[in-house]
Amino acid sequence: MDLTLSHLQQAQLPRPDRGGSRRFQLGRLELILEPVRGGYTLLCLDGSKARTWSLALARHGELWLQCRLPRWPLRVGLQDTMVLVPHSRTHGYVQVPLVPTVVWRAEGRPELVVAELMPAALAAEWDEVTSAVVQRSTSAFLQRLPLPDEQPRGVVPLTVRNDSDAVQSPDALPIALRDDELRVCREHLIAMPRRLRIDEQGRMSMHVRPREGERRR
Repeated sequence: MDLTLSHLQQAQLPRPDRGGSRRFQLGRLELILEPVRGGYTLLCLDGSKARTWSLALARHGELWLQCRLPRWPLRVGLQDTMVLVPHSRTHGYVQVPLVPTVVWRAEGRPELVVAELMPAALAAEWDEVTSAVVQRSTSAFLQRLPLPDEQPRGVVPLTVRNDSDAVQSPDALPIALRDDELRVCREHLIAMPRRLRIDEQGRMSMHVRPREGERRR
């Protein structure tokens, strides 16, 4: 059986009967779940490479697929050049890759991560400045909300402000995100708006602006 999934909502991955298989399509990502002697195999095809997981699953429980935000702080490289003259600001959107994540759910037990299907557009590296792991991706800086598509991506509304007396041209924007802030809106998963401020020394800081409904709570 073939099932087409959407990154806008989580979906159960039904286990196939003996001798059969299940195929799941999420954007360009294809998942194949097959029973084998003593367990299951999960094959992930993303158009450029294949990855396989050997799964031992208990009788009682279910596999689910969720699209989650990257777990580490992001550095979003800009595909186009951004220039801010002193004491100016600009508004727009960037898109970040979501991580399709297979989780195991059993009644009375906490949810467990089985596999993270890391997209090729997301790279992890060590940042010497912050002494921490960061994940890098690239995005256009869009002046309007992009048209929806089937690819697992989240949208982050941004205001970038230059409070320095020099022209600033950042090539990457630091963004930290949380899964619980994502909301479905206009066929997108949209994060809370961010304000990025460049100070007199050219350092960039981030402030999260709550949504209207959450601000009044």
